[in-house]
Amino acid sequence: MGITSRGCSTSRQSRWCSWDTAWEAIVFQNADVDEENGVVSLKMDGVREVAYGDCSEEDVEWAKSHLIPQPLAPFVTPVQVSETHYGSVRRTYIECLQDKAIGPAAQKRMYTDTPCEKVVSMETSHSPFLSQPEELAGHLDSLAKL
Repeated sequence: MGITSRGCSTSRQSRWCSWDTAWEAIVFQNADVDEENGVVSLKMDGVREVAYGDCSEEDVEWAKSHLIPQPLAPFVTPVQVSETHYGSVRRTYIECLQDKAIGPAAQKRMYTDTPCEKVVSMETSHSPFLSQPEELAGHLDSLAKL
């Protein structure tokens, strides 16, 4: 397994991390990859820009205090799904239009490659649960009633 400077696996590109969408996600240039231990961590000096661009300073500091290294395996391990099981699950998507962790083109690729019943767009960064919790809760409530 190898991780490139853009964060995509050199052994297998994930469905959302392709060369035509990776450029817009600044998360890769703000991450430290530790292949020996199989984890990736966000650099603290870039975390606001990557994931919390529209959050209050208080929320950013709270989030930073809770960040931990994430395993690399989910980013580079192929997943096998079937129409019988995964294909029968109803899907919705909340698109974050100001997201710098997973940019708009990558998000669109995800929800078009795996069609969703409904796509809701929010003018938020990667973390609407912090920046716009009431709006997000309203969307989740309406999606739960579909």
